[in-house]
Amino acid sequence: MAGPAPQQAPATVNVKIDGVPYTVPKGANVLDVCLKAGRANKDYPDQREGGPHYVPHFCWHPGLSISGNCRMCFVKITTYMKKGDQLVPNTMPTIACNSTVAEGMEIDTKSAEVQKIRAGIMDLELLNHPLDCPECDKAGECRLQDYDYDYGNDHSKFDFQKVERHIKSLGSKINIWGTRCILCSRCIRVCDEISGTSELAFVNRGDRSVIDIFPTRPLENSIALNTVEVCPVGALKNKDFLYTARVWNLDENPGVCGLCSKGCAVRVDSLKGVVKRIMARENLDVNGFWICDQGRLDYKWVNSEKRFDRPLLKGASGDRSVSWASGYTKAADALAKFKSEAGDSWILTHASATNEELWLVKQLASALGVSNQAVLAAPDRGPINYPGFKAPSDANANRAGAKLILGVENAEDSVARFVAAAKEGRVRNVFVLGGAPHGLEGLPQVADALGQQAVGNIVAIDFQQSVLTDLAHIALASQTWLENGGSWINSDNRLQAFRPALPFGLQGRATTEILQELLARISPAPAAQAPATTEAQSGGTATAIVASAPARVTLGAAALFDELAKALPPLVGHSHLSLIRSKGAKLQ
Repeated sequence: MAGPAPQQAPATVNVKIDGVPYTVPKGANVLDVCLKAGRANKDYPDQREGGPHYVPHFCWHPGLSISGNCRMCFVKITTYMKKGDQLVPNTMPTIACNSTVAEGMEIDTKSAEVQKIRAGIMDLELLNHPLDCPECDKAGECRLQDYDYDYGNDHSKFDFQKVERHIKSLGSKINIWGTRCILCSRCIRVCDEISGTSELAFVNRGDRSVIDIFPTRPLENSIALNTVEVCPVGALKNKDFLYTARVWNLDENPGVCGLCSKGCAVRVDSLKGVVKRIMARENLDVNGFWICDQGRLDYKWVNSEKRFDRPLLKGASGDRSVSWASGYTKAADALAKFKSEAGDSWILTHASATNEELWLVKQLASALGVSNQAVLAAPDRGPINYPGFKAPSDANANRAGAKLILGVENAEDSVARFVAAAKEGRVRNVFVLGGAPHGLEGLPQVADALGQQAVGNIVAIDFQQSVLTDLAHIALASQTWLENGGSWINSDNRLQAFRPALPFGLQGRATTEILQELLARISPAPAAQAPATTEAQSGGTATAIVASAPARVTLGAAALFDELAKALPPLVGHSHLSLIRSKGAKLQ
C-alpha cells in the first residue's frame, strides 16, 4: 500500500515593498503583508503594528472580513501586464486591505502621492470629529490621534458647526459616543461574524450615519466587549474601565486567562499594582483575537480587600497574623501530624493550580506519606458557543494538569470521597492548596466537611481571607497566578506557560516558594547544610535573613517546570521559554 503523499511547500510569490524584496505567501492580503514585513522582533509574531512598511488603517482587522470603507490604507501598486513580447508596468493607487499580492508586484507605501491621499482621507475623518481628546478614554492609544500626527493638518478646514450624534448606553457594559465614530464598521462585523448576534447596524445616511442597536435588542452577548477593543477610536467604551486610568500610565504585560479551561491569551493592564483592565491578546491556536466578557471583567479578586500578607492563626485573639518564621514553624509542626496519621489525612488542591504547584504538592504528599488526594473543581459555567468564538463549560484552568501530575482522574469523584470520609469521622488532617479566584464558592460541601468535629488540623494556602482561612488552623498568604509564573494544560490538551503579569507581587508570597519552604522543613537537609535564619520586620512584612549558613535555593516556576518535564514524558522537550515563544504546544 502506498504511503501518504508528500506535503507540498506552500506557494509563494516575490514582491517588492518600498523597493525591498520579500517572498510572501501567494494570495496574501497586501495590507497584512506590509504590516508583517521587516519586523525586527521575531519572537512575538502577534505584533502586527509598526515595522518599516507600516500602512495606516482603521476598518481592516485580521480577524474580520474586509469592508474597505475607511480608505486610509491607500498604497501605490505596480503590476506588470504582457503587451506583445513586453511586460508593461501598470501603476495605480488603491486600498491595500482589498488587494492581494501577485508575482512581481511592487508596493509603494511612502511616496509623496500616497502621503497626499492619506492626508485627504484624514481631512474627511476629522471633518465632524469633536476635539475632546482630553476627556476621551482612548487618548494615548487612538489611531485617529496617531494618524493625525503623521498625516493631518495643523488647523481645521471646517468652520461650520459639527454634526451631532447620539451619546447613549448600548447595554449594561458598553456606551457609545456617536460623535467620535468614524463608521469603520468593525463593531458591526464583530456582532455579525464573531458572535453572530447582529445587534449593531448603521442608522441614517450621509453625514448623519451612526452606529446603533435595534429597538429592544441591547448589546448584551457574552463576548460583546470585543467590539470595544476593536474600535480604533473612542466611540465605544467599556463602562468598567471608563475614566479609571490614562492608558499611557498603565503597565501592559502578557498573560493567560485562568477563568476556564480554554486558556485565552490576554494582556493585563495595571496601574501601581492594581489591575485596571484585561485585554485580548492574539493566539490563533487558542482564542484567535477574542476573549469573553467574563475574562475581561472578572479580575477584581486580584486586588480584593480580603487579601492578607502574613500567616493567620485560628482562634488567636485580636490580630490573628503572625510572622512568617512563626507561621512556617507552626505549619511544619501541623504537617508532622500527617505522617503519623496518614490514613486519616487528605491533601486538597484546586483545579486551577499551575503545573509547577501541582508538582510540589505531589512531592509534599509523598514526603508526608499521604495517598488521599482530592481536586477542588469550580462548578461548570454555561458554555460559550458563537460562530467565531467558543469556550468550554469547565471553569477550571488546569483540570488536565491535575490529572496528569496528581493522577486524579475525576475531580468531582475525589471531592465526593473526601466529603464522605469527613462525615464518617475518618478525616483528621487536611492540607488545602487554595488560590481559586472565588475560593470555595460553589463547593459548600467542602466547607461543611472541613468544619466536621473530627477534622482537628487544617493547613491552608490561599491569597484572600475566606471560609477556608477561617477554618484553617494555620493559613499561609499566597499570591494569585497573575503575580506568579507557571503553566497550564487547557481542555484541548495544549500546554501554555506564562510569566507574572503584574510588575511585582501585591501581598503574600509565591505559592511555589511557600510549598518549597514547607517541603524543606518536613524533609530537612543535613544539619551542616541547613541555613540558620532570623527574621526582620520591614514595613509590616516579615523577611527571612540568613544568619550563618548559605541560604537554601528556592526555584522559580521555569526551573520547577524543567524538573517536571524530566519526570513526565508528555512534557519532555518543552520549557517555559519555548512555550512562551510558540504560544503553547499541543501534547500528544
